Amino acid sequence: MPRGSGRKHSKNAGNMGSENLNYAERKALGFGTIKERLGKDTVKDFNCCALGLHVCADPYATDEGVLYEREFIVRNLIEQKKSIEKMKLSVERLKMQRSEEEKEKEEHAKAKEIKKFHAQNHGGGKYQEMDDVFDDGDGKQIAKRSEFGSKFDKERAESLNEFWTNTVRTKENVAESSSSGISAKKNSLYTKCPQTGKKLRAKDLTKVKWTKATDDESVFICPVTMKTFTNSTPIVILKPTGDAISKEAYDLVIKKEGAYEGKKVDPKKDVIHLQRGGTGFAASGTQVESKIETIIGQGSGRADIRGQNASAPSRFGLRI
Repeated sequence: MPRGSGRKHSKNAGNMGSENLNYAERKALGFGTIKERLGKDTVKDFNCCALGLHVCADPYATDEGVLYEREFIVRNLIEQKKSIEKMKLSVERLKMQRSEEEKEKEEHAKAKEIKKFHAQNHGGGKYQEMDDVFDDGDGKQIAKRSEFGSKFDKERAESLNEFWTNTVRTKENVAESSSSGISAKKNSLYTKCPQTGKKLRAKDLTKVKWTKATDDESVFICPVTMKTFTNSTPIVILKPTGDAISKEAYDLVIKKEGAYEGKKVDPKKDVIHLQRGGTGFAASGTQVESKIETIIGQGSGRADIRGQNASAPSRFGLRI
């Protein structure tokens, strides 16, 4: 290195002393919770299907206000039913396997008791199993000690924390995990809404009737106030008729009268608050932030391993 350069050799000595990840590198690898702000283009419009992401030609709504195209949601529910039937078969197979294992244990214990009975009555002495007792000459039972040690190791292993998760492993957790194969499958033996994950059946869907504008059929309006629907308009669906009206008209007219077009409307059972479309504003009520929780770190795919595409003095290999 020429004199007068003003740079120390230690500052130019590769990556020595920088083995630990800094804050920017940890963020690039994706440890912990990763959050991303969503814009308007990432959220569907109010009249679009939650599965197909296009304007619904035959719209149906769930009780949570999720809008679906009839063809898409029916096809999705049918596929869920097929997977449920397969899951039921696996649950029955697992139950049979568990029952066979328990039966085998009972037969083994019964045979052991019979053997012990015959040995005590026909052996001429006290019954002792060779697997349990072994004298090493000093009167110490080595097998007993090894049994105690194995039991201690087993209890210690059950109490160890799983360092790759945020839970503490206890006896209750071990017992719960042993039976989680059946209980978890039992809880998922029904069709769910793809958007919310709640229980959904085909008969729970409500047909939605839009009121189109006279000059433009692609524009939907409120049949009471005649105002145009936008992504920022709160919309409610009336179950008895299926009409989509603005929440403003519902609060001013229908809620007070308790009926619409001669049919009674129950505020608790017959009103569906439709999910609004994306406007990009944080206070719009729609999802404007996406996050994922990672334990090991998923990696962004855009960051390089330190020193992979950078020279030795840089030490910024993970810069995005």
